[in-house]
Order: sequence, then structure tokens, then C-alpha cells
Amino acid sequence: MVIRLGKRLKLFHCLYIIPFIAGALLMASFLSNQQQAKEQYVYEVNLGKVTFSHLKHQERLKTDCQTCHHESSQENPAEACSNCHKKIVQITPLGEAITLSNAFHTRCLGCHQEKLKEELKPPVKCQECHIKQEEKIKPD
Repeated sequence: MVIRLGKRLKLFHCLYIIPFIAGALLMASFLSNQQQAKEQYVYEVNLGKVTFSHLKHQERLKTDCQTCHHESSQENPAEACSNCHKKIVQITPLGEAITLSNAFHTRCLGCHQEKLKEELKPPVKCQECHIKQEEKIKPD
């Protein structure tokens, strides 16, 4: 009787535990291949430096990555916006990508304007995102 129980237990391990471990290893492999996002990105532009906090957006929006990374999928993982959206219009394998500036000023600003209606206070004016560096006066 004891021997049979042991064989059944081994069979249980083979049927359930091994596929579970294999699945966990596959998921770990997939996640390790994902590019880790920085906490924030800084863009130096003519109107002033723009600092984009990726971490803050993740915490506040609580949505899936595809909300912003609209072309991402399991086969096509999320990348930095600037990988597709350059300073000039690009033809990518997924189609035409607008400039980075246009992407920010349509998708991001549009979202900020929607959140403003929800009584949140995201930046919507130019100078709220574009911060000019103050020139430091050198002592004589």
C-alpha cells in the first residue's frame, strides 16, 4: 500500500510539478529578455529640457504598457519611444512613425488634457514640460 502511494505521488510530480516548473522557467526567460525601462528620460530640446518620469507614469496610470507603447506585444516588446519616433518621419517595419516631437505633442499632451478633465493636474502648458536652464552668473 505504501509503495503504491509513493508511485502515485511520483506520477503526480511528473504530471503537474514538472510542467509548472518548465512554465516558470519560460516566463523568467521571457522577462529577462525584456528591456528594462529607466526611471526617467531627459530630452534636450530648443524650448528647454523635458524630463519624462517613466516610473511616475507607471505608478499613476496603472494601465498595461500598450496604452503608451501602442505597437508592443509579446512578440514585439516595448521599447523607448525614441527607438521608433526620431527627429524626422521614419518608415519602420510596422509602418510610418511620426517624429518624436509630434508623438509627444499628440499622444502625451492629449492624455494630459484628458486627465485635466478628471481634475488631475498634469502639465499642459509648454513651460510646464519644457524647463529652460537658468544661466548662472559667474562672479568677477
